[in-house]
Amino acid sequence: MIDANGLAAAATATAAADAADQTAGATKTDETSAVRSVTPDDIPASIRLRAALVGAHAAMERALERDAAACHVLGPEAIDVLLPLAEAPARRLRLGDLAERSGLTPSGLTRRIDALVAGGLVVRVGCPSDRRGTYAELTDAGLRALPGALAHHAGVLDRAIGERLDSASIARLTELLEMLAAS
Repeated sequence: MIDANGLAAAATATAAADAADQTAGATKTDETSAVRSVTPDDIPASIRLRAALVGAHAAMERALERDAAACHVLGPEAIDVLLPLAEAPARRLRLGDLAERSGLTPSGLTRRIDALVAGGLVVRVGCPSDRRGTYAELTDAGLRALPGALAHHAGVLDRAIGERLDSASIARLTELLEMLAAS
């Protein structure tokens, strides 16, 4: 517990620090602190880009989560796995490649694959050239379920993004992000 003498000493020390900071050009943010706020000009462009990407991703995920119950075919978490498989040759990818393309950890992918296998949308296939390797392969049922789910989730995202960006901006942003993703 601080007594009156300790409080007075703390106030004197704070006042001395405030005076020193003001002399050094710091901007006062409140009555007890001389900490200067960070402005956008202080943040490197690459850090601002990353923060914007994280924020945009979170906003899109929130839009999809709010609407998750309305799509009775596949949730967005299934699309993250099924779409790379649908685009792959023979509709199959090694699990490590699929984890990378879907942005999932190996353990996160395993849980998703388990659920998709149980739903008959994906099968696991052994790798003939490496018995330790396993492929995930999109089934015909998975391929049939994908278009309806894609249309539904695209509608949700189109409404969320379309409020902020026109189609030309969306196309350009997509192109730029694909360039970043390819590096």
